[in-house]
Parts: sequence; C-alpha cells; structure tokens
Amino acid sequence: RSHVLAWRAQLELRALSGATIRRKLAALASLFDYLLNNNAL
Repeated sequence: RSHVLAWRAQLELRALSGATIRRKLAALASLFDYLLNNNAL
C-alpha cells in the first residue's frame, strides 16, 4: 500500500490530470485482482 501511495504522489508531482492518475490506479487494481484470482500472489 505504501508503494502505491508513493507512486500516486509521484504522478501528482508530474502534474498529471486526476483522470490520468485514476486510470493508472484502476489499471493497477485490475492487475492485482487478476494476479489474486490466478493465485499468482
């Protein structure tokens, strides 16, 4: 969780739009769900 929060802070420092940051976080959440569902984590 702390890594994700740090990554989000870096995205905000790069002045990315809120929509872009939300899209990137949603993609990460989807990947995490996929990995959990396939017993990869």
